[in-house]
Amino acid sequence: SRLAQHPTIKNISYGNGTPGMYMTNSPTMEVEGKKFAIRGAAVDEEYLSVLGIELSQGKNFTEANGGMILTEMAVQELGLESPVGKIIHPLKVDWGIEIIGVVKDFHVTSLHDKIEPICFVKRETPGGTAHIKIASTNVPASLKTIEAEFKNVWGAEPFNYQFPDEAFNRQYQ
Repeated sequence: SRLAQHPTIKNISYGNGTPGMYMTNSPTMEVEGKKFAIRGAAVDEEYLSVLGIELSQGKNFTEANGGMILTEMAVQELGLESPVGKIIHPLKVDWGIEIIGVVKDFHVTSLHDKIEPICFVKRETPGGTAHIKIASTNVPASLKTIEAEFKNVWGAEPFNYQFPDEAFNRQYQ
């Protein structure tokens, strides 16, 4: 996109879940005979980098590969040893998703809440919420650039944005 070419735009990701704001619930799945449903998000290969989510095992998504990435808490709650390479089976379908990586735990909601298990799957088409990492040198100019590109694509739709730290802070007000 043209937006990615702007010098103050460091990286862009799309996903249908944002820590501090919302994460969806996954369908019921099964691994090693255990059924579970946890929060998750369909994301692209830039999501972990843009949101600063640290990989602790395995690999991230790439343009060429899909799979599933779990948090350490999800691995712990499922009782998985050596989770990378194991296959998760969504119930009522005849296919599985390989666990390709594990990320360090993080808070999805308030710091007062328990850290939840989370799963990420690769999103094949852009959509959902745009997560944009910008340079801190000229935030107002970056926001004007993002808004101009948004209006170029979406026309009269209202342009809304929020910073992750502000979203987390609202949980305490």
